[in-house]
Amino acid sequence: MTTPFQRFALLLTQTSLILTGLCLPLSTTATDIFITTAAIAFLFTDEVFSQLRVQLQQPLVIACVIFLLWIALGVFWSSGPWYLQAHDIYKFSKLLMIPLLIPPLINPAVRRQCITAFLIMTILTAVLSIMKWQEWINIGHPQDFGDIFHNHYKEAFILSLGAYILLLRMRDEKKWKFYYLFYFSLITFDIFCLTGGGKLGYLLYIFLLFVFIIQSSSRWLYYGSIFGVISLFIFASFKAQQMISLREETLYDLVVYFKVNDHSRSLGERMKILKTAWLIFTHNLIIGSGTGTFASDYRRLTLDQHHYMEVKTTHNELLLIAAQWGSIGLLLFFILVLMHGKTISKLEEKDLSKGILIILIVGVVSNNFLLTSLTQHLYIYFTALTLATLPPKSEKSDTIPLQLTAA
Repeated sequence: MTTPFQRFALLLTQTSLILTGLCLPLSTTATDIFITTAAIAFLFTDEVFSQLRVQLQQPLVIACVIFLLWIALGVFWSSGPWYLQAHDIYKFSKLLMIPLLIPPLINPAVRRQCITAFLIMTILTAVLSIMKWQEWINIGHPQDFGDIFHNHYKEAFILSLGAYILLLRMRDEKKWKFYYLFYFSLITFDIFCLTGGGKLGYLLYIFLLFVFIIQSSSRWLYYGSIFGVISLFIFASFKAQQMISLREETLYDLVVYFKVNDHSRSLGERMKILKTAWLIFTHNLIIGSGTGTFASDYRRLTLDQHHYMEVKTTHNELLLIAAQWGSIGLLLFFILVLMHGKTISKLEEKDLSKGILIILIVGVVSNNFLLTSLTQHLYIYFTALTLATLPPKSEKSDTIPLQLTAA
């Protein structure tokens, strides 16, 4: 029999999940608080053990656990400082929240409220970017109209995922189709004209748009053409040509300076980091240099070079995994990605799950996706949300799905 305290724990869990969706575009700290609260509160519900027994059998969850165990084992051959070892273990251990968040999201009403909360704040971010461009408000960095609640790297994932979800809703729902199109246009304008998301925003947007088109019916090619005309009209109306020209000049500047090997520039410095990470990997090919060692290894290998900078990350998570945990770590991570992809076909929210997988792949190649709090929360949250749509293996199972009432 469910006690009043257990009912309160369920209510706190689902409310915290909805607030997590609301805070993802707004605040990393608030997101961390609410998503952790949801995971802890679920531990006090009446069916926590039966539900966890089911969720821990999922291939993706098993892959996350094995990957985390290898990271923890890396401390035994690590020469890095203890606080960096603890940092890496803590960050990756958050993947264990996924099985705790799946059961409260089984209820479709709760899932929809979570996604809607995320969309509302994402649209607000785009609207505030336009208001900042028009000098009606002053938020964030004054030279970056897209810098509202987060920097351009984090905004890239928020805005691109928001645009992708709006496309899915525009395809599947008739009632609010034109509203979704309008909001989608606002976010598109923000990404391409107001620096929201930067160059990574362009890349993510194009990848997700491509995934949407190929998984939808051919009529969306027609809709895409209409949207292209509307987008051109918007860009011309708001005189965005100067901003686009500035992007081209900035990219040309980066390429030129990289050719002359100036590591003080962003692209040159990143290439220097990637080369050093690759060198560390080749010296410790099988098991890597150990958990939390990259910063000290980078300092040891580059301290005597011109334009030395203190670096704690590789700006490429695949190379960080390779450098610290070797070929075994890379293999375990690829298995994690493979398990995610293998599960997609069984999900009710398969299209959204495909988008999350694309974001993960682009994120780990472009930067430290799973070591950055906001993007990590984004992956955990939406992965749990999509895995909650996995049908039960057997209708005769003794485990009863957890049904929650929307807050």
